[in-house]
Amino acid sequence: MNTVTEQSLMPTAMRYGLIGGLIAIVWALVKNMSGLMTNSMAGIVDLLVYVFIVFSAIKALRTAQGEHISFGKAVGVGTLACAIAGLLAGVFNFVYFNFIDPSAVEEIVAYSMEMMEGFGLEEEALEAAAESARNGFTLPRSLMSGVGSGAVIGLIGSLIGGAVMKKEAPINV
Repeated sequence: MNTVTEQSLMPTAMRYGLIGGLIAIVWALVKNMSGLMTNSMAGIVDLLVYVFIVFSAIKALRTAQGEHISFGKAVGVGTLACAIAGLLAGVFNFVYFNFIDPSAVEEIVAYSMEMMEGFGLEEEALEAAAESARNGFTLPRSLMSGVGSGAVIGLIGSLIGGAVMKKEAPINV
């Protein structure tokens, strides 16, 4: 018989957020140094890292609670773990693009300009977009981007994962 023990979300979210963040950092380093940072197919691997974080965190918390987890706890632990991983990724991106390889910013801006030229924007709008892209590598923007995207992707993944992996505790009468 499985016993139901309520566990706090935070230790599990921290553990899998840190593990996922480290995986995301290693992947970002590989992606940036190999020139894949502007490859849209490389974004699929980014997404798979977050899927791994969500499902690993939900599974670990469910196991710790005696193979039972509510939908709400599943969504909470997955979202929080992804936000923590996003925070680490945001810090890494700031350090990478400002100190390790500042020239990569211009490569990203040039790629973005090529994409936007296809939309038929005027020259002034393109220059404004380029300046905005260059300003996107500050610490506050890197952190907001990392945490925000991690939380949103984590929420969507956790809603799906929570629906699939939830298992309510039996009611003792």
